[in-house]
Amino acid sequence: ATNKQLAWIEALWILDFNDDRPGSGLRGFIFRQTRNVQGGPVSDLAFLKDAHVEAVMGPLLKRAKSKI
Repeated sequence: ATNKQLAWIEALWILDFNDDRPGSGLRGFIFRQTRNVQGGPVSDLAFLKDAHVEAVMGPLLKRAKSKI
């Protein structure tokens, strides 16, 4: 994944998903979203590959659009 994509994922998470509940952080979200993707699961932004980006960005963008 590119640095720009990683920055978008982190920003969208902070703005639209982060609810400060224990155990429901970005790492868990990434793991859940990539567990059925080839090369997954991964649980950290540093390990996201191009194949994982859509699986993670899709729900984040959908949530962001629904909040507008």
